[in-house]
Amino acid sequence: MLAGCCCAAYAQPAASTDAPASTQPLRKRIVLPPGFKLASIAGRRVICEPDDVKLIQQTLLTLAPATRPTTMPIDLLTRLTQRRSALIKEMTDDLELPSADQAAALVDNKLTTVVKQFRDIEVPVYFLATTVQKLTNLVSSGWGGDWFTYNSATGQLMLKAGVTLDTEKPMDDIILPIIFADGATADQKVETIGRVVRSSEHNIQSQVAARAQVVIQLTIADFINDEAIVPLKLQPDQQWFRFGVCSVLSAKYLSQISGTPLSDIIARMTNEPEGTQVKAATVDLIHPVNAADLRDDVVPYYIEAMRRKSTLVIWNWTRGEGALLGKALDALRKTPAADGRALVQTIKQATGTDLSAKLSAGN
Repeated sequence: MLAGCCCAAYAQPAASTDAPASTQPLRKRIVLPPGFKLASIAGRRVICEPDDVKLIQQTLLTLAPATRPTTMPIDLLTRLTQRRSALIKEMTDDLELPSADQAAALVDNKLTTVVKQFRDIEVPVYFLATTVQKLTNLVSSGWGGDWFTYNSATGQLMLKAGVTLDTEKPMDDIILPIIFADGATADQKVETIGRVVRSSEHNIQSQVAARAQVVIQLTIADFINDEAIVPLKLQPDQQWFRFGVCSVLSAKYLSQISGTPLSDIIARMTNEPEGTQVKAATVDLIHPVNAADLRDDVVPYYIEAMRRKSTLVIWNWTRGEGALLGKALDALRKTPAADGRALVQTIKQATGTDLSAKLSAGN
């Protein structure tokens, strides 16, 4: 059975190792390509040809900042600080914790640390302004192999990767191309620079904001699992309860920190990818399939389908109302359920709701 799969689903990103610094890979740093200069104004850096330096500096000097999301880490930290007392009380009440100390430690230590890490993250972006042909010539001659690939057989030039955020160590330098058309005028170059720089900055800020929220929710879900679910010693056919409670309550608390409507977060979490190998409606949560009976490539899809369906069951039942979950948790602590059917019966007796139909395949 898939016992404990929720823990894997909510696993935190790998922490930095304790290996000596000498064994850590060196940060990738950009070396200017031959014949190019660096134009840098107000934190924006553009690698360009000498004739374009003055134009690019003037453009950067007057270029308006990108429109940033309202869920940047600094915004999350402000809301976390403002909502601190209410969050601690709500978590303590929802999870029927013996005291507020556990929730206070989560908010004051783990969550605050996570948000500050993303607030302070440095994304070392360099733009490279040139034409496709000149960039191709640079890469094909051996420059920029950490960021670009060139297929001599097809003549295809590709950017290896976009922006990969890492709060555990200094990030590698990132190159984003600004491609000028052959024979572009000064005005056309100014338009291209402004459009690419502002769009890229907005995308990076959006990525930072989104990743910070993901890590916040993972941290909260781990807390819920450790404090409220692990002590229940759930059986394989009871894992849906772990999935659903961790998902819905972590979304609820994230909503208060991010300002995003809870229903929007739930919708995003339960959205079923088109063409997925396992549909949530086909899963019987009380009788989950043994992972050993599935092909290895199907197992992740099955677990994700379990997570989506479990989240929907808990959400449609409680709408995030902690009192209902608190009653269920209290009853399960007092009288552990032997199996999936017993768990459903305990919830029914404690809250008056029979979830068996919603948990079955076809719903």
